[in-house]
Amino acid sequence: MLTEQYATTFQAISGFHDDQNRDAIIERTLTPTPNFDEPEQLAELIEREVERFIQDVETTIEGGR
Repeated sequence: MLTEQYATTFQAISGFHDDQNRDAIIERTLTPTPNFDEPEQLAELIEREVERFIQDVETTIEGGR
């Protein structure tokens, strides 16, 4: 099954899976301490970290890691 294949791939790589959250195949904490008092800075941080996460996933799927 495809989900099992991805789970196996990403579990072996640090930063993609939390063993405490079995509902997620892959995940990443974007910031452990979001500052909701600065919504513009938070939005920029989220955008930057999501881009980084997407790049890491693409690299992993393409076999670059």
